[in-house]
Amino acid sequence: MAARDGLHIYDVTNPAEPTHLALYSQTWCNDVFVAVGLAYTATEHGLEIVDVTSPTAPTMYGYHFGVQANGLFLSDGLVFLAEQGIPPTYRNGLAIVDASNPSSPTLIGSHLTPGWAWGVIVSSGTAYLADWMGGLSIIDVTIASSPTLCATYDTLSDATRIRVADGVAYVANGVRGLKTIDVSNPRSPTVLGSLTDVGAHGGLFVSGNRAYACDNSGRTPAEWRSFLHIVDITTPSSPSLLGSYTAPEAWGVAVSGDLAYVTHNYGFHIVDVSDPTSPTLRGSFDTPGGPAGIVVSGDLAYVADYTSLQIVDVSNPTSPVLRSSFPGFRITLVHVSDGVAYITGTWSGADFECVDVSDPDNPTILGKYDVPDDWGVAGGLAVSNGLAYFLLDDLRVLDVSDPTKPTLCGFYPAGRSSFASDLFASGNLVYLVDTLGLRIFEYTGGDTAAPRWQRYR
Repeated sequence: MAARDGLHIYDVTNPAEPTHLALYSQTWCNDVFVAVGLAYTATEHGLEIVDVTSPTAPTMYGYHFGVQANGLFLSDGLVFLAEQGIPPTYRNGLAIVDASNPSSPTLIGSHLTPGWAWGVIVSSGTAYLADWMGGLSIIDVTIASSPTLCATYDTLSDATRIRVADGVAYVANGVRGLKTIDVSNPRSPTVLGSLTDVGAHGGLFVSGNRAYACDNSGRTPAEWRSFLHIVDITTPSSPSLLGSYTAPEAWGVAVSGDLAYVTHNYGFHIVDVSDPTSPTLRGSFDTPGGPAGIVVSGDLAYVADYTSLQIVDVSNPTSPVLRSSFPGFRITLVHVSDGVAYITGTWSGADFECVDVSDPDNPTILGKYDVPDDWGVAGGLAVSNGLAYFLLDDLRVLDVSDPTKPTLCGFYPAGRSSFASDLFASGNLVYLVDTLGLRIFEYTGGDTAAPRWQRYR
């Protein structure tokens, strides 16, 4: 059995009472394949071949160390490794190792992919590679020394942000860019189009016929770039890039009128997007924490600044001024509606709070939902029809019709196993994105049990 601390060997002669025979110590044994007394293991350091002819005393037989191997497949003396690049190589994809002499395996071929490869199977000269953010890669390996890409399939994995407008969901899909999905029938969502020549890793905002996507991309530190991309979505099936603004570590974005407010590690930039082909900096504001979420309402910007909620007067975009600060803990998410700011965070111990911001110079606490310290918000906050939806390793809903008494009224176990990262709510529908892609839920109300949710996809 592959485990974090290495390869475990069990006697399963009596399947009702398996007996532990030995542990062969390794660092992150991620996968194992056994043939003819040898165990081929995918580990943090690459391929390790272990002699298990004596199951109580396994020994090293051969190895090919490279980058982290997450999965493997053995076929005709060849080991196919699903690799995840780590510094300094940053190599991701498929590696093919000749193990016909298992004491001295040798790399003979490889194919780079845009994602992080997690698993691989091979059939009739074709390798099928689960490439996480890269989707499914289908690779011709009939010539092992020269594998070639046959096709890719977009699984919508590595979805990080979502916004919905007029029956269309806009999904930030990592290295595969921006996806548009028809959700007018939530029981049967269909992909409309994509913009793949830009990345979309961070904040996402939709306004009118434009989408604004933050992109922190690059395969190595030397290539790292950060942008705000402005996308024409007049025709959702054919989104097109209008222009980009080079931003320092762009994480979140909000748009009001012709101005985009882009958060970075030390505050936010105010960018004039009246000419989307040539966005220009109008002003900036430094905050004491590390801002991520931002909402703009009228002349005020509400910034989730980790250690506080910052309320900033942006009536003069060239010279924004702090109005007030409301102390908090690990605040990264904010939603403002009808004079109330709803705030929470993305780490364990960050509570959900309702803050009265009707007087921006004197924000005061209205009510609080205590989050247990052993839970962490995965990301995503939305308020609709008196209900607040947020991710707390599961998808939760609070009744905030009385913001002085936010009360848990429903949950769905949606986030813990699939790394949910964002959500959007409209009416009673909740659109959630995670490493599995897009899922749509309807909260039917009145019960905290999971069956009270209807999952559409």
